[in-house]
Amino acid sequence: MPAEKSQPETRKIHLTKTNIVALPVPDSGYKYYYDEDRPGLAIGVGSSGRKTFIFYRKVNRKPERKSLGVFPEMTIDQARRKMDEIIGQVATGESPFDKMRTYRESATLKEAFMAYYESHSKLRNRSHLEDLSKFERFCASDVAGVNLAPLKM
Repeated sequence: MPAEKSQPETRKIHLTKTNIVALPVPDSGYKYYYDEDRPGLAIGVGSSGRKTFIFYRKVNRKPERKSLGVFPEMTIDQARRKMDEIIGQVATGESPFDKMRTYRESATLKEAFMAYYESHSKLRNRSHLEDLSKFERFCASDVAGVNLAPLKM
């Protein structure tokens, strides 16, 4: 007689404050629980005990995930309203995910500093080398290929 396959653990629950508080904390990583009432709404429980509301749905045939807020600072009702806003944006053609990607692809701190240094600090400050030195020491290991060794006294 073949061994019976165990059914995978269902992680669909009715998200209420009581149910969220009672969710078990995983030993490592995150475990996600999906709302029975609202497709796309989930809560992730981390090994640290942190519980985060998450929007998880396919948008333009691609799975998208966005953190909505942390429980208990955000209530289940607030998470549902926030999710409705995102769904509304997606329905009108706006994508909060594209905005997030554009933000991530924007200038880095190093690029912003070097633009400031070249256009302002180097031209107007006698202490511009100190600015560069401080940035290198505290923020970057390599300042856009600028070698400070010959400048140091």
